[in-house]
Amino acid sequence: MKLPQSVSVLTLAIASAAVATQAQAQEDSGNVTAISEWNYDTLYEEGGMTAENLMDTEVFGSGNEEIGSVENILLNDQNEIVAIIAQVGGFWDIGDTHVLVPWEEVDVNVDGVSIPVTEDNADEYGVFQEDYVTKEDLSYI
Repeated sequence: MKLPQSVSVLTLAIASAAVATQAQAQEDSGNVTAISEWNYDTLYEEGGMTAENLMDTEVFGSGNEEIGSVENILLNDQNEIVAIIAQVGGFWDIGDTHVLVPWEEVDVNVDGVSIPVTEDNADEYGVFQEDYVTKEDLSYI
């Protein structure tokens, strides 16, 4: 059964009006911002930081001395940061150690990040192989 062209045009017009009405309702609710109107400035003004900015950031130990840099960031299944991997110690990547520090123990500040890792307690921070991290490595977080 073929519908008359006027019925098809009417159906299309009603569907278009419904979409426009729904879009207007979302705008009025204040919960949705069009991508073209959104920018990162508000996020950064509130203290947000991109993962790119966090990578290679200087890492300071408990005595406020520089001990390394952020090597990687670990996310859970909900894309929340659960830990950082910090490269600490060594000189020119010789003799350095990679430690996994739970995010709640990381203090992000203007100069970099501070972590409670020292030479004495580095073993407590999940020293692991640099090539990969498994969920088992994160089981204590």
